[in-house]
Parts: sequence; structure tokens; C-alpha cells
Amino acid sequence: MSTFHKRGLTIERLLELEPLHGAQLITGEQNKRNRISRINIMGSPDIDQFVRPEEFVMTTGYLFKDNTIHLKKLIDALHDRGVTGMGIKVERFIDVIPEDLLSRARELSFPVIEIRPQTIFSDVVRVAMEEVFYQESEHLVTLYHRVQVFMDQLNRDHSLPDLLAGIEQMIGNPIVVLDFEEQLTAPLFEQVLEPKECLHLNHTLEAKAGIGKTTITIRDESFQCYCVPLVSEGLIHFVPYIACIETNVDLTEVDCMTLDKVSSMLSIELTNQTARKRIEQKYLNQFVKELVVGDIVSDYDIDLRAHSFDLDLKDKWFQTVILDLEGGVFSDVTAFQLFLKKMTMQSHGQVVGTSLDKAFVMLLCVKQKASIPNMLQIIETAVNRIVKKDGQRPLYQLYGGRAVQDIAHIKQSFNEAYHVKTIAKHNQLTAPVVNYDDLHVYQLLYHLPQTPEVAHYLEEIIGPLRSARNDALYFETLDVFFKNNKNVRATADTLYAHYNTIVYRLEKISTLLGIDLQDAEACLELQLALKLRFTHLFKGG
Repeated sequence: MSTFHKRGLTIERLLELEPLHGAQLITGEQNKRNRISRINIMGSPDIDQFVRPEEFVMTTGYLFKDNTIHLKKLIDALHDRGVTGMGIKVERFIDVIPEDLLSRARELSFPVIEIRPQTIFSDVVRVAMEEVFYQESEHLVTLYHRVQVFMDQLNRDHSLPDLLAGIEQMIGNPIVVLDFEEQLTAPLFEQVLEPKECLHLNHTLEAKAGIGKTTITIRDESFQCYCVPLVSEGLIHFVPYIACIETNVDLTEVDCMTLDKVSSMLSIELTNQTARKRIEQKYLNQFVKELVVGDIVSDYDIDLRAHSFDLDLKDKWFQTVILDLEGGVFSDVTAFQLFLKKMTMQSHGQVVGTSLDKAFVMLLCVKQKASIPNMLQIIETAVNRIVKKDGQRPLYQLYGGRAVQDIAHIKQSFNEAYHVKTIAKHNQLTAPVVNYDDLHVYQLLYHLPQTPEVAHYLEEIIGPLRSARNDALYFETLDVFFKNNKNVRATADTLYAHYNTIVYRLEKISTLLGIDLQDAEACLELQLALKLRFTHLFKGG
């Protein structure tokens, strides 16, 4: 794990202070930019028990004038404690810094400074700590200013991309946010990365949230990043976050502090936005429901409500699609609405929806009718990805009505989609997507009016079965018989009946109807009558 580039007093800067004039860095050149938070003067041989990380330790060497071996051992202890470095005054109590001490310091890359005998430690402490306090106050001023700017943007109700642009300007690096609706916002990266690359970046950052500064890879190039998880209400299956990626300038400690402070305020803002969206979604859900069932009669009402939901329904083609899920995939309507939002982002149109009669209903809105098949393909792919299980057929189907160009005809498209669903289930049409145009002969039967002539025709062909005591059993047997291509054995297996039982039923049906079930013309007319009967039952005839 990497550490932040921190602003503050460093070994390099310490050597430039006037009280340390003439001091030299003997070892640890590569760590001369290590930060110093405090100065400690050695008053006892066991000082390693009283030091803290990022302290700089100074000694006159008096405690070790007769035992420099202990001074060498002290280097290991100070290094293990995270001490930034050590200054040793020479030509006072020890003539030179022992070579074996320097050798060990080089092995550890531990900074050791040779301090001239005339140096006054109290002056070093005073000047160094003034520098430390100045740097820390500068951090606080910078952080305070950034937080104030961010709060001002929140009060002005800026959009999330605008808020992130403000943070990017403060820090000088790109910002990425995954909100509570699992929507990725990355103003700078979205301009240069492909959608698949943004998706991969999101997965990478989600795994890095909360573990400090780490390294990520984008297009085979490594970058440092800092990712802070956002606190959400309730249980969610992903980790929302705000992240900064070091592409332009080094991430500093104050940048880290900025993200930490901003994350808490952003969490509150996103929580409020999510709550508002849920309320809006409730009304949108009702609006779509009224559209598909035809409860809205006023064009003014439609225009007013569509505008409030930022829906453009002018000069559009519409198609109603029913999504039938076995066992259920979306926990509630909110989860379904999030799915629709993703579909809108991926397609060239708008997808809204509602729940109706224990099914999810989608309304596709496009400028050109030719765009609808592509939208259905996108939806099918997305649903398949959600519900697909290892080695199993996806347990879903999409049923579509015909496309219409008038809002008043959306109800008709919905009724057709519902009809498609009923017909498809009855006739075991298993294609993932079944449109009204796929019904073929059922289209003709569906549009036949419920006239006395049609009723007379049905009575003439299947009337005797309707009057029979076991009418339901006979109709079921015929339905399965024709679906199994008139295979008696397969019919018996499907109905879990004995072979001879099915033979008896078929003979009884032939007798009642006065037809030969081996006669192709008679069977064709019987099948049409059965389909017409089912269609009229569906239509309430």
C-alpha cells in the first residue's frame, strides 16, 4: 500500500533552517522528503520507548560517549517505531559518528544528520516547530476553504457532475463517484474511456474503497488512487464511493482529508436525492400505469405530467412490453425502475415502466419505429444477464404489443401484449421475446368480432363437447393431443394418464363430434375452432 505525498516539514527542509547551518545528511538520501511532525531531544538511552512516528530525534551523544555500540542498536529501534530520522552532534562528546552505525543506517535507508557542535538544540526545536505549525495551519485553512466551497455548491443545488467538477478543480485530479443507485459519474474519464472501460474502472475502485491509497491500472498504465466509501441507509449489494485518481498531480494529505470530509456531506446529499427520486418514481409509476390502461383522457394532463418527469412524448413511437419473470428478480418497483434507467442510458430512446397484475410493464418511447427491435435486444440481453443461472434456461419472457404512434393507442398496445402473454403461455411458446406479429393465425382470430356467426360456427364444430359432462377433460385432451402432433403415447405421458385411457377419450370425442381424428381437413378445422374458442374465452366471450 502506498502512502500519501504529505505537505509539511521534511528532512530536506529541516537542513535549510538557520539553526542547523552546517549540518549534513550522511545517510538516507532517498528518504530526505520524509515528513517531520515533532522534534524530540534524547534524554535517556531508552528513548525508543517514548518516540512516535514522524518524529525527528536529536542527541548530543553524551549518553553514548562510552558505549557507541548501544547507539547502533538504537537505530533499529527508532526505524521500527517509524521515526523520520536522527541528528547526532559531533565534536562534543563523540568525535565522529561511528561507521558501523552509519552502515546500519544505510541498510535501512534511515536518515542520519551530522550536527555541528555550535548548534543549539532549543533553537532547532523552536524554528522547526514553527514551521510544522505553519504547515498544519495551512492544511486546516486549505481544508476549511475547500469544505466551504463544496457546501456553497450544495446549497446552490448543483448537479452531481458540477459538484465533482468543483472537487476536481480543487485537487487537480479526476473524481469518480458511484451513487446509491449504482450509477457511475466520472466527468473526465467518461470523455476518454469507452463504456466497458468505465465499467471495469468502477469494479476496480469498488474493490479498493476504504483501504487507503492504492495502485490501479487503466489501459496498462498504473495510477495511484484514494477511494472513500459513502455511507448509505439500508442494505445494498454494492459499495458506493467517491474516489480520486492521481493522473495530473501528486495526491497530498490535505487532498485525502478533503475527500474524507466531502464524502460525509456527499452521503447526506445523495441520501436526500435518493429519497426525492423515490417519491418522484412513485408518481411516475402511477403515470405510466394510467397511460397503459388508458385512464388519462386529457392531452394537457399528459403534457404537464410528462414534462414534470422530463419525458419527451411528442412525435414518438410507443410499444408496450410485458416482462414475465418466474420467481421474481426485482425485489420491488424501485429495483425495476433502476433497471429501466440503465436501459434508457444504453438505448436510443426512453424506457419507463410500472408493475401491473403481478407483472412488470415497460413502455418504449422512440423517435423511429425501426429502433424498437434494437431496444428489445438490449432489454433481452440485460434481463438474460440478470436471471441466467448455470446450465439452466433463463426463466423469463418478454411479450410485446404492436408499435403505435398515438399516445391514445398505448392502451391498445398493452392489451395486445397481454393477449400475447396469454396465448404464448397457453400454447407453450418458449421464445424469450414474443411480439404480437409472432402470433400469426392468432392475430386473425383475435380480430374476429364476437358475432352470432362466429358463435354459431363454434357451436357447430365443438358444441357437442361443450355440452358433454367431461367437457373440460375433453378440451384438455384435444389440446395436448394436437400439441404432441397427434401422438397418443406422448399425450398420455404429458397428462400422466394410461395409454388406453387416452385412446378411449379420443374415441369418445370422435363420436361426439362426428369426425375422424385421422382426417387432416377435419383436424385442421377442429384446431382452428379450439384456438378461436380460447381467444374468445380470453376476450370474455
